[in-house]
Amino acid sequence: MSMVLLVVVGFVLLLALISVPILLDIRNPVVSVLDDLTTTAPYAEVDSELTKLLGNSRGYDIQTLGPGTYTLSYRRSPGWALVLGLLTFPIGILIVLFAREKLTLTLSATATESGTRLLVVGRVHEKLALATGTAVQLRLDGLRAGTGGEQQPHLRS
Repeated sequence: MSMVLLVVVGFVLLLALISVPILLDIRNPVVSVLDDLTTTAPYAEVDSELTKLLGNSRGYDIQTLGPGTYTLSYRRSPGWALVLGLLTFPIGILIVLFAREKLTLTLSATATESGTRLLVVGRVHEKLALATGTAVQLRLDGLRAGTGGEQQPHLRS
């Protein structure tokens, strides 16, 4: 009787380990982002607001590629690699280690004749894409209205 119970518990634990990565990928999928935003605010103000905004993102590596160009990047193992790694354990650990992908979101501000153009491009988790898009839009609307983007929500990941 105890052997049957042990097998059932082991099977339930295996199913839980396999389903968790799949559920996490379903709950927060990776999406492609391509946004082209414009504002009448000067380039210097937009660049300053982007610096403040991106400074609040947690869990992502932030890099400055040049004036007005920033990237948020994150390395992760996709759900399929975690499941395959569990099913082919112990050799599957190599799959998990080597099947990593890098998710990157690039924000690039450029000065235009009438203000500033902000281009947002990349592949990131859906929650980060929505949070970034909302936060950037609120900041740009605040700059247009002359509030300087103050008292706007900060990016959270």
